[in-house]
Formats: sequence, structure tokens, C-alpha cells
Amino acid sequence: MPQPRPSSQPPETCFLPAPRASEAALRRLIERVAANPVIDAVLSVAGGLVAVLNAERQILAVNHAYLARLGVADPGATLGLRPGESLGCVHAHDRPGGCGTGPACASCGAAIAMLAASESRRPAERECVLTIDRDGRRRDLCMRARAVPIAVEGVSLLLLFLEDITDDKRRAGLERAFFHDLRNTLGALLGTTEQLEVERPPGQAALAREVRSLTRRLARELEVHRALSVERGAVPRRRNVPVPLDRVVAEAADAVAHHPAARDRRVRLPAMPPHVELRTEPVLLQRVLANMLLNALEATPPGGEVRLETSVDGSRVAFLVWNAAVIPASVVPRVFQRYFSTKEGLGRGQGTWAMKLLGETHLGGRVEFTTSEADGTVFRLTLPLDGPAPPPEPDLAPGNLY
Repeated sequence: MPQPRPSSQPPETCFLPAPRASEAALRRLIERVAANPVIDAVLSVAGGLVAVLNAERQILAVNHAYLARLGVADPGATLGLRPGESLGCVHAHDRPGGCGTGPACASCGAAIAMLAASESRRPAERECVLTIDRDGRRRDLCMRARAVPIAVEGVSLLLLFLEDITDDKRRAGLERAFFHDLRNTLGALLGTTEQLEVERPPGQAALAREVRSLTRRLARELEVHRALSVERGAVPRRRNVPVPLDRVVAEAADAVAHHPAARDRRVRLPAMPPHVELRTEPVLLQRVLANMLLNALEATPPGGEVRLETSVDGSRVAFLVWNAAVIPASVVPRVFQRYFSTKEGLGRGQGTWAMKLLGETHLGGRVEFTTSEADGTVFRLTLPLDGPAPPPEPDLAPGNLY
């Protein structure tokens, strides 16, 4: 059981209060909750993960589903911890105060639900995106968190219900991304076809080439979505072909030119170094660059500018996409977290995650970003010019399939 922290100097917090109950007070409350028949009945019949929390968000009791998720048989292993600490959230120890006090906690759905329920004394529900670390393996989960305030013998407590909706989110995300991307490509194809019907020579030749290009891109979307549906433990071997760097940049600009996000916005392209060629999977590379550009365009107001830059350093090439917007501090730790999105609706939270998956797992590069008031936001994709190393043999052991 954790030792009480000095109340005179509470640890720094970025969101929820950091102090915890003293060990004596915690023990007394655990005993009272364990002897309460109503709490026992709730823990016995409720579906999903259920935890009883004190005012300091420390666990007083959990149900069997909660223990099964942790892979432990002894309820005592969770008592006194906060939910993120017990589940293995990677942000639970970002601050000395623990779960609820780190920078990412301000955007945590469970933390927000607990705060709202505590302040309003009414049930509150949010979606919670959680990255857990178990035995050195990280896994992204999406939970529906519902916090319900209750009173036990005059003491205010919280019931925290957690329902795993990861599979639902994953299916919705893949379906949304699939139809969204195909719709955009088809819209551009239809628009170009309509122009082709009324244009006179010599314009028809250029339009015909664009129709063919868009049609090929539509066919390649299937290949990209197949890659997105493969988990990290089973990366397929991909073709590795030489591609001129100037063509990569030109195709990336063409890929977003017809997108609604590009309307009234400018994409500035780099001056290309001569005769630079890289070996890569061009279809997946174009998807990563398109996602980088579209995210930047969506963050840019009408009349604004997005910049695509390239640099070659020895055996590596870097693609940089800049926009003037700044990512909020509470969102920064979650930028590449699957399912997390600042936008409402099922199927969100796939774009930046897909950048990371395709750019690193499939293309053998590195995807990262910086953001600040002074310099705006820059997403960077760095790739080896000679192509990625062959992927490792897939690990198909149980537990490694996600």
C-alpha cells in the first residue's frame, strides 16, 4: 500500500489534485467499503471493469473483471493505487503526483469524467484513450469511462465503470478512413472527368493523363488500407523500388490539390536537389506525405500557407511539413496515439497514428514532430535513401497479435 505523501508540499500537478489519503485513513475506508453489501452487489453484477474510488481517486475495491484485465488474483495489489497506475497507463507517472497529474491527463477522458462527477455530484461519461505498458509491450485501448458519485456512510466516493470499446473503435476507424479516402479520390476523378467532357484540344491530353493518374491512385488506396489493417507484429514484406525525389514531392502536392482542405490555402514546395533518388514503397510513402500535408492544411486558416521541405543528409532524406498552428500542450503527448482525436465521432484518431505505423513499421523511417508558438508545428519523416531493412519475422505468440 502506498505511503502517505506530505500534505504541506503536494507534488506538482498539471490537472487533478495530487495529494493522497494517509495510509490509516485509506485502510479504514477500504474496510468500510468491503463490508458494505450495496457495494458488494454492484461489484458482483456490473459488466466491464468497475472500481470504487475515494475522494483522492485511490482504489478502494475492484470487481473480478478489473483483476482479470490486470492479470492478478489478489485485489490487494490494486488498493491505494489510482486507475491509470493500476492499469499501466504510460502517462501515470509523468509527474510525481501520479495518475491525473501529468500533462496528458488534461485530455484523458477518465480523468475528465471523474472531475466532472466529483464537482457536479452527477454521473459523467467520456471516452478514454489509454496506452498501457505490460511487460515492455505497449498497447492502445479505447475505453468508455463513466464516473458515478455515491455516498457510503456519509463519505463521498466514486464508482468508475470502464468498458473496452477498442474493437468497435478500430473497425469504425478503418471503415471511416476507407470510405473517406475513396470518396475524396472519386470526387477529384469525377471533377476532372467533367472538365474533360467540355475541354477542347490540346487541353484534353493533359486532362486524360490526370484521369489516368487519379484512377491509378484509387486502385492503390486498396493497397494502403491493407497495410493499415496489418498489426505491428505481422508486417508484410513490401516492394522496394527507386523513386526520384522530385517526383515524390510533385505527387504529394497533386494528392492534396483537389482536397477541400486545400481550398484557399497554398502549399509551398521545395527547390529540389538534382538527381536524388530513394528506394522505398512509393504508395505508402505518398500516404504518409498526404496525411502530413492534409493535417497541416486543416490546421491552417483560409489564406494561409503550408510548407513542404526536403533535406538530404548522407544516407537519409527528410520530408518536413510546416504550418503556423500550435498543438495544445495537453494534446502533444497523444498526437500519435491511436483512436485519440480532438474531433468528435467514431472513426477518428487514425491519421497521425497511420503516419507513424506506415512511416516507421512499413517504410523503416522515423516520424516525429515539434510545436511551439515561435516556430509553429513541423512534422518530419526521415527515411533511408537505400530503403528499409527487411522486417523481422512476425511474432505470432498469443498477446502479440495486437
